[in-house]
Amino acid sequence: MEPRVEIKEHMRGGKGHVIMKHLLGEKELNGKCRIYAEITLEPGCEIGYHEHHNESETYYIISGQGVYYPFAYDVNGDIRWYLNHRTSTYGVFQLSNGNYIMQDNYGYVSSVTKSFPAVLYEMDYLGRAVQMYLVPHGTHHEIIEKEPDGNLLILTSTLQDHVDDKIIELDRKSGEIVNSLEMTELFGNDYTRDNIDWVHLNTVSYQAEDDTILISPRNLNSGVKLNWTTHEIVWILANPEVFKGTKYEKYVLTPDSDFLWHYRQHTVYQIDTDLDGNPDTVEITMFDNHRNPEADYYDHEKGSFVTVYAVNEKEKTVSLLKKLPVVKANVTSNTTYDADSGHIFGMCGTVKSGTAKTGMTYEFDYESGEILNQYYINKNYYRAIELKANYETMSEAMQQPENYIKGTLRPLMETTARIAEPTQQLSEGLNFKLTAGILFAEMRNRQVSQIIFKGENKSYVYDQSFLKLREEDYLLRTESIPIPLTTLEKGTYQIYCVYQDGYYDTAQTITIK
Repeated sequence: MEPRVEIKEHMRGGKGHVIMKHLLGEKELNGKCRIYAEITLEPGCEIGYHEHHNESETYYIISGQGVYYPFAYDVNGDIRWYLNHRTSTYGVFQLSNGNYIMQDNYGYVSSVTKSFPAVLYEMDYLGRAVQMYLVPHGTHHEIIEKEPDGNLLILTSTLQDHVDDKIIELDRKSGEIVNSLEMTELFGNDYTRDNIDWVHLNTVSYQAEDDTILISPRNLNSGVKLNWTTHEIVWILANPEVFKGTKYEKYVLTPDSDFLWHYRQHTVYQIDTDLDGNPDTVEITMFDNHRNPEADYYDHEKGSFVTVYAVNEKEKTVSLLKKLPVVKANVTSNTTYDADSGHIFGMCGTVKSGTAKTGMTYEFDYESGEILNQYYINKNYYRAIELKANYETMSEAMQQPENYIKGTLRPLMETTARIAEPTQQLSEGLNFKLTAGILFAEMRNRQVSQIIFKGENKSYVYDQSFLKLREEDYLLRTESIPIPLTTLEKGTYQIYCVYQDGYYDTAQTITIK
């Protein structure tokens, strides 16, 4: 029998909620024990102070992982910078001007499975926000500049039936989406089936010289280069067995020898350095997590690898230049090459260590393959990048643009339906926070399907009842939905909601002046 999961709000007067998984039921407890459960405390949550009389209480702490605070360390392993602000899962992304893009941990849009951060900040390394971007379908694994100081290429999702399956280009000046590509445009529905995360994009990069992007559809075990204007595939870097017998086989590069292929890879990038001395090839680096046991062609090789390929784009062939072994990293992770030093790095983001997850970073001499430095991280991480702060601009007063907020979110929709007065009031389960003209509705994931704004003349609704939840564990998470108020006319609005199929008055009002 599956353990019963219970969510307790403000347990014993504490903050937030407690997720309680009852490992034993009343029958198993047999009157000898009041409760035997696994308790999960998410960040910011607590159990209030309480006393036990004539009974004991035993705790076994399983794990304390999951801190999302970016930090930087030097060659000696000493921490030299950190951001005292919790980011979203994917952290920060370096920009050419010495700032970075941060995925905020507050403001998510929902999908059929997980929720995605929809609020981005451009920040300097002093923690000053110089620009705010809104992305209607949220963001995930990668945000890069199309070129230095250019538009942003963002990995997003179609949201309805699939996730991690879309790329957009966001105009840096206006916040408008000027180009987009859904993965079904490349691969149709040949691989979607009932798999929500059928493609799992985790990398995008841009090559200005030929107007191409290079993407990493992880679940297709491939690196794919395509024209960003026409969306036509140029080539596919993958084990030929992956696409054998399909209409995509013609795009697959031909290997020049028999070598160990990559599986479930991350960070497929084209670099500028000529590593093989052949002007007719381009070099591709990646982190090969190397796992795909369900595939017939998988080799079951242990460990993960820092991998470098040379691709001859005219002849449509590929050579393996380097495959440096590192500790097994099941997910996340990245590879980066430093042309100045000739060093290549393997960032093993998620390494299983007993019941915990840790990280490891390798620094190799590229030519010899010798390990020069190795760093142990006592928590798992998403990626590691070089810190390139602009110290000159950091010493100057920050200039914030007039149009600080750019981009759009899914808007409130006006409704002509008659809005009845709720007969019951919601005492917990929904909280509001107002900032920068956006109302953040904080709730247990999918517990609130509609939020209604009833005005004297007009009424509006934010509706997410069309979303069908596919994975039950997401019910245990908290999300904060960003609701733009720009479409509301002037006036005062009563806020109602549909919570767990009940209709409630939140006892909150908002006035638009």
